[in-house]
Amino acid sequence: MGLESKPDELKALLKDEPENTLIVIDDFEIMGGDHALGPVIEEHLRTCRDANGGVLVGCGIDEVAGMYRGVVAQVRKTRTGLILASRSSEDGTYLSAR
Repeated sequence: MGLESKPDELKALLKDEPENTLIVIDDFEIMGGDHALGPVIEEHLRTCRDANGGVLVGCGIDEVAGMYRGVVAQVRKTRTGLILASRSSEDGTYLSAR
């Protein structure tokens, strides 16, 4: 799938076993928090809360700082983010972590 994909296409891929499906998004900052796929990804994140599936998002830490809703906000709220190659101890604050 790509940036031009429609929400119904993602829903169709997730319909059989959503709780066992991992969505991987690289360069999330290009997609942005307001993309049409965002609500489907957020719902999938909620569906997989206590299951094997989930959402893995790759994004620059500087871009995360400006995202206050959508997938990033949900990750911040549930404290399920992971920061790789942090530059300072303050980077964790973007995901409500220390």
